[in-house]
Amino acid sequence: MGLIGSKRVQVGEKLDGFEVVGSLETIVRVIRERGIQEVIFTTGELSYNSIIGIVASCRKENVEFQITGGESDFMVSKSEVSILNEIQLFEVNYNIVLPLHKIIKKSFDILFSLFILLFLFPILFIGRLIRGRENKFYSFIKKVPLVLGGEYSFVGPRREAAPGETWTGKKGLTGFWLTDIDEDEDSTKSDIFYAKNQNIWLDLEIIGKTFNKLINEQ
Repeated sequence: MGLIGSKRVQVGEKLDGFEVVGSLETIVRVIRERGIQEVIFTTGELSYNSIIGIVASCRKENVEFQITGGESDFMVSKSEVSILNEIQLFEVNYNIVLPLHKIIKKSFDILFSLFILLFLFPILFIGRLIRGRENKFYSFIKKVPLVLGGEYSFVGPRREAAPGETWTGKKGLTGFWLTDIDEDEDSTKSDIFYAKNQNIWLDLEIIGKTFNKLINEQ
């Protein structure tokens, strides 16, 4: 179908017979208007984080992403991908944006929130009244209504991505940023790892580590 340039001024130019049909700023509109089903990146022109950011911005589009090394960037439809059949490709996918994973994660957030608020929170509240002070575990549980209200997820990044940044999920009450890295350490890499590998078992593992850490710090 054509190429995507890094700047808008490149639109309309031709390279090796391929027209530059859009820029990184307009890639979502190009995908929609031209019915693009597959996008192929080259790591020689874009950083890994830039590629992941573009993938995240297109998460609502019905399009597949692949990466290859090479001298040119190709945006092609599935019918044209055969011209690259000798180039090694690998897929770029985020579990966090897959429909089934999103449904399971949302359902877990709601059900687990209700369980904690109905059964665990009253016990902890009575304990707080007896002790006369809050501990870290109680402070954590007190935020659970934010999950039930949809503002947070149980597990997610420390904060939601700003426009133009890599989207790694709804901000979480906990995550690798709480269980596996120091408070002042950059959590970008761990957030990307989580978004790519997210599943219900990983969420349960992180929640288990969180509870263990908070209880031991009392």
